[in-house]
Amino acid sequence: MSKALREVGLGDRVVWALFDSGAGRSYIVRSAIPQGAVEGKDQTAREVGLGGRGHRIQEWRTLVVEADGCDFSFKAYVLDEIGIEEGRPIELIIGAPALEEWEIGIRPEGRRLVPDLSRLRGGSFVDFSGTSLA
Repeated sequence: MSKALREVGLGDRVVWALFDSGAGRSYIVRSAIPQGAVEGKDQTAREVGLGGRGHRIQEWRTLVVEADGCDFSFKAYVLDEIGIEEGRPIELIIGAPALEEWEIGIRPEGRRLVPDLSRLRGGSFVDFSGTSLA
């Protein structure tokens, strides 16, 4: 499980984001939701543990985030608050499903971990590799 913190663009704001390969979902605080974000709601509310507390999740938004000139989209569940890291409130958690979908890794740089967007920057992905049936 690896974690990296950094600022990312979200709508017309810059937010403090945690890239977390150990998180099974992505989350956003209500106050950071950009205007026009597509919204949805699961049929059933679920309890999740996050930051040592239980949270009830059901409502979500589809987000487009910009980091280092690269845009990527994913679904994030809405929370009232997440927690504080490095003295700043975390506004967004980008979880393992989004990291895997967009092939975002986490690598060491100096004394901290940083998101590795090199695969995303390349802009070429393989979703299915099969043989022709003809």
